Amino acid sequence: MAEPSTRTVERALSLLALVCERGSLSLAESARLAELSPSTSLRLLRTLESAGFVRRDEIGEFHAGSRIVQLGAQALSNDNLVRLCAPVMRDVAEATGESVYLSVEGHGDQALYIAIHEGGHSVRHTNWVGRTIPLEGTASGQVLRGGTPPGGYAVVERGIEKDVTAIAAPIALRQRVIGSLSVLVPSYRITKTEIGRYGRLLVAAAASVESSLGAESTPAPPRRGMSRHSLKSPHRDAPRKLQMNTHKNIRAARGTKLTAKSWQTEAPLRMLMNNLDPEVAEHPESLVVYGGTGKAARNWEAYDAIVRTLTTLEDDETLLVQSGKPVGVFRTHEWAPRVLIANSNLVGDWANWPEFRRLEAAGLTMYGQMTAGSWIYIGTQGILQGTYETFAAAAEKRFGGTLAGTLTLTGGAGGMGGAQPLAVTMNEGVVLIVDVDASRLDRRVKHGYLDEMTHDLDVAIARVLAAKAAREPRSVGVVGNAATIFPLLLERRVAIDMVTDQTSAHDPLAYLPEGVSVEDWEAEAERDPEGFTERARASMAKQVKAMVEFQDAGAEVFDYGNSIRAEAKLGGYERSFDFPGFVPAHIRPQFEEGRGPFRWAALSGDPADIAATDRAILELFPDDERLHRWVKAAGEKVHFEGLPARICWLGYKERHLAGLKFNEMVATGELSAPIVIGRDHLDSGSVASPYRETESMKDGSDAIADWPLLNALLNTASGATWVSLHHGGGVGIGRSIHSGQVIVADGTDLAAQKIERVLTNDPGTGVMRHVDAGYEHAADIARERGLRVPMWEGVTE
Repeated sequence: MAEPSTRTVERALSLLALVCERGSLSLAESARLAELSPSTSLRLLRTLESAGFVRRDEIGEFHAGSRIVQLGAQALSNDNLVRLCAPVMRDVAEATGESVYLSVEGHGDQALYIAIHEGGHSVRHTNWVGRTIPLEGTASGQVLRGGTPPGGYAVVERGIEKDVTAIAAPIALRQRVIGSLSVLVPSYRITKTEIGRYGRLLVAAAASVESSLGAESTPAPPRRGMSRHSLKSPHRDAPRKLQMNTHKNIRAARGTKLTAKSWQTEAPLRMLMNNLDPEVAEHPESLVVYGGTGKAARNWEAYDAIVRTLTTLEDDETLLVQSGKPVGVFRTHEWAPRVLIANSNLVGDWANWPEFRRLEAAGLTMYGQMTAGSWIYIGTQGILQGTYETFAAAAEKRFGGTLAGTLTLTGGAGGMGGAQPLAVTMNEGVVLIVDVDASRLDRRVKHGYLDEMTHDLDVAIARVLAAKAAREPRSVGVVGNAATIFPLLLERRVAIDMVTDQTSAHDPLAYLPEGVSVEDWEAEAERDPEGFTERARASMAKQVKAMVEFQDAGAEVFDYGNSIRAEAKLGGYERSFDFPGFVPAHIRPQFEEGRGPFRWAALSGDPADIAATDRAILELFPDDERLHRWVKAAGEKVHFEGLPARICWLGYKERHLAGLKFNEMVATGELSAPIVIGRDHLDSGSVASPYRETESMKDGSDAIADWPLLNALLNTASGATWVSLHHGGGVGIGRSIHSGQVIVADGTDLAAQKIERVLTNDPGTGVMRHVDAGYEHAADIARERGLRVPMWEGVTE
């Protein structure tokens, strides 16, 4: 084909420009305006039509075609606006799970989508890059026309897209709106609270782009209805850019360089960040550390404020954190905690899941679990040693001191339950663990906590039975629902010796009912939380029924503290409490001695520091055979997650010896940086939990919550670095009150004084609590180790 002449190209481009400018043109109008003959105009327009640059309607008029819109969008893809918007669109998409759109004003009364970032919950609607939508009746159109309401974002519910809610915020440059950032969400799955959150995220994103574009810091006089405060935060008295999740792969600092003013504030800062390290947290992008819902901070804005405050906090100031949100800093003194935390606490009559969820949705609280919201979670190892102790106690009670030749069945391989396989094999046993989420089992295999996994139940049964017969330690994970698999194993009469469970049963929304896929889990729970709760409880009832029947058949069965018995009873199974919790079954004698989970982390990030503390522990307690077996095995088998850490069980008048030794090692340089020392809230004197730690107390005081409050107050008075008081962790809202403490060994004399008091007094409350409940062994420990009991004083024996 011959090359078209320059004159022909010029005529075609002139016609194309006329069509785009006018919106529509008849053949006669095009010929007249372009000063062409009708035949030439028709020939050129037909050529443009065949290439998709124009289109002809039913009455013969010509309009801009999809090809010109697409090419325009492609050209704009290299535009500065799209380039600058790309990162903030990604951040909003990650923070909301929804797709985020960038649009500009198109021809006439149209908006043109020029960029998109797909979200995880992407809605397959009709508006894509290169497509247009009306300005009228759309959120993007409203802000592009300057109609942004107070608050800085527009909302259109069920507009041109049926059953879709659109939220949009404007981007302004030199007093003019030049673009719109928007999110579109199915109306059924977005609440009023979420609309507000999404709107604020879009406002923050737009402000960031404006700053990069060189926009004026204060919005200009109104344009086409845009108010002067449209691009500001809703808090007009203190305008600021709202924070969104721009946090990728949070990782605590290592080494000896401080980012805060002292180690007393550097420690909580590093441990908060360590909780959200991807190696440690279940869903760090959502601030969830473990347990499905246990968070380290309420939202990303609060997280940033906590970090900012800790870096500037003085050693005579105390930061107060209310359910993950920093709410005040007060002048105290150097012996006072640097941080005081209260999470999820509700007044009695309001302490139930529906009320908690209402308040959480309103942005007023968060679920802190135990060590998630108190910034001392250390990954799966944190629960591993306690799990090891539980199975060791079960072995001593029932199986001659070893689990060799036994098969344990359990469920749940998440942040807590993932410790079970290794704890069983460290006690020489075989374990079959069930989880609905293959990724959890895969993670445990990669980290050395699980030997193998399979999707085939028959294969799993064959593997564990072979290992049991050979008396070889082995752990096998099988993908499936425990509510389905537990009854199947019972029906098949598989030779199981011990049964327990650590699924996330404390919150019914975190337990997957039968008949719901993992992929649909979140959407189904959000769509109908009450209905989902009923279905989850029905499935729990089915699982617990199988556990009771395993016990009837002779197996050792116990609840592992996830409240599954209580939920199963609500699901209609009356025999739910026919088997005991793990504390009255196996752990209470240790609690009577003040023994419990003592943990520490190396702020240096150097594994060599943990190896040195391991050696020190073995030297300090040469006669504790179980402790030696654990520390040696942990050194060989435990995969560090985040900052290197260790845990072991020590009791009253033991823990402070370890703390003082660590502080001395920091002072002499044997350790390269300070050590942070804490514990699980699951301790002998720090919790009231009638379905777990305080189940079946000798005096019937299971639900008395004074004890953890006294523990928190005493640790505050004793000089702990930070102290926390939580509600609900582990077993759910309305079912527990518990407290935690953390102290820093920074090598100073002041730290030594604090350590001696805190690490003596903290476990001492456990002995005190059990003395008061009438446990004779606890009374013997109190007398032997010098604990003052006022009710004994002045009494002649």
